[in-house]
Amino acid sequence: MGNHGGAASSAVARADARGNRDGQSAGASSATSRLVTLSNWTVSQRLFAVIALALLMGLIFGGLRVADAEGSAAQFGQVAQLANLGVRDTALIQALENERDATAGPLTAGRTSDSALNQWFAATNAAAAGVRAAAAAVGGTVPANIAGDISTVLADISPASINGLHDTLTSGEDTSAEISNFGRPIGDMITLNDLISQGVSDASLANDVRALNFLSLAKEQASQQRALLFSLFNDPYFISGEPSPTDSGMLSALSIANTEERIDEAAFETTATSAEQALLAATLSSPGAGEAQEIEDFVNGNMPSAPATAPLVPNPLAVINDDLGFSLTAAPSAWFSAMTGQLDAMRGVEQTIAANIAARAQALQKGAQGAAVVNGIITAVALLLVLGAALIVARSLVLPLRKLRAGALHIAEAELPERVKHLSETSDPVMNLAVAPIDVLTSDEIGQVARAFDQVHAEAVRLASNEAMLRTSFNAVFVNLSRRSQSLIERLARMIEGLEQNEDDPGRLSSLFSMDHLVTRMRRNSENLLLLAGHEGARKWSEPVAIADVARAATAEIEQYSRVVLNIQPGVAVIGQAVSDVVHLLAELIENATLFSPKDTRFR
Repeated sequence: MGNHGGAASSAVARADARGNRDGQSAGASSATSRLVTLSNWTVSQRLFAVIALALLMGLIFGGLRVADAEGSAAQFGQVAQLANLGVRDTALIQALENERDATAGPLTAGRTSDSALNQWFAATNAAAAGVRAAAAAVGGTVPANIAGDISTVLADISPASINGLHDTLTSGEDTSAEISNFGRPIGDMITLNDLISQGVSDASLANDVRALNFLSLAKEQASQQRALLFSLFNDPYFISGEPSPTDSGMLSALSIANTEERIDEAAFETTATSAEQALLAATLSSPGAGEAQEIEDFVNGNMPSAPATAPLVPNPLAVINDDLGFSLTAAPSAWFSAMTGQLDAMRGVEQTIAANIAARAQALQKGAQGAAVVNGIITAVALLLVLGAALIVARSLVLPLRKLRAGALHIAEAELPERVKHLSETSDPVMNLAVAPIDVLTSDEIGQVARAFDQVHAEAVRLASNEAMLRTSFNAVFVNLSRRSQSLIERLARMIEGLEQNEDDPGRLSSLFSMDHLVTRMRRNSENLLLLAGHEGARKWSEPVAIADVARAATAEIEQYSRVVLNIQPGVAVIGQAVSDVVHLLAELIENATLFSPKDTRFR
């Protein structure tokens, strides 16, 4: 027995524990489902979620626009830095061209040093330092191809490389090798400048970059012609008209450079603006540029370019002097000065275009930054307007709903129960049937729900009033029946009492006692009707009554009073106001006990 009991107890314990765990998990899952299920959210939470979602989407799209504008500004800033680098590049290109061309004469003449070149060396060093500083300012955010070109240019213009170019006179190279050595960094910088507008969709900027590229190429070809002719004019073989192994190659290179210059100038004409074209045309029409072009055209038109053993024009400088009016002794320096004037004129146009590119890039950068600021302001203002409108709309919905909820709960929990209680207690339930409407006076759906609830409230009050009226009517019927029965019962009781006083026959007297007992029970039932109707009994006692007498009176009002044995402690009394109620209560309890128990049972 003990083992079975222990097993049962442990099984019950396990079941309780499992039930507790299941209840906890069910409660947790129910709480989670309430959080997840949208229908369990409050109206304010749903409105806040919608507003937050709308603001989040607006913030995302506005942020994308601002980020796009910021990206454009960063890109234009990068272009501006590259344009600034391009300005420094063109200055260095000009310095290298001047140094190369000025070195070509002494190099051909066989001199190993020339103090006049020091000014060109200083200009090249200063321009190279400017390029290196501008390249450092560009940073590492440029595309890979541009970064590679910048690295190439920096390697070309490193101090060691620049010093190597300065030592051209002592290197023992010819003019062609010198042009090739200087042409490498110049070509790399021209290539880098051509990438300034990479990734930018601005047509004006792209056209200026292409025009700058073609002009730089044309100027480089013109500079090479200056170097070639300056070298030829310092070559004794060329001056004497005797064949030279290098003359034919240099004249061929001169012709090629002249052709390339014309091609690049034609390309410049197709890409440059009319103002830039007019500026270049005006600079090339200067007297110095005209003299240089005459000498260049004469050499290209009268000097054979092949074969190398063909005789040259006897004393070309004399021919130039006779036909073009240049001094024989000043021909090399005159050519260099005239061509330098033409290159300086082209350099001025180049500087103007480079400055325009830098200014355009800065303007685009400022415009993109301004667009980012404007987009940010517009986004912020739009979000604030949307937030304000959403809050106004949400407030117009939430406040009436809260009033409706508060009014409905007040009616359901306080006002309606109090009204029903008042109607049940009042003597005139027809009075005071009006109900106060809920304080939601709008005409929208919320106001319509409020009016519908007012109607439900009024109908509930009306039904409560009808119920109170019906209950009053029933009570009146009970009271009326009780009063009539009581008057008849009292008359009957008096008649039986008179008959008992005049009756000597024991049998009849016993029957009269039984009738008198029935009348007593009828009186109790009649008084019960009064109690059900909410009235107090007619019998009242002002003085305390012994509990034994109260018990006897209660026993006398039941049918099977003979089964009750009174055994009550003396000295205990009931106050007079409660005697009638206690008698009725004891009578009902004792009668229930006798009716629902075996007939031979006795009660004490």
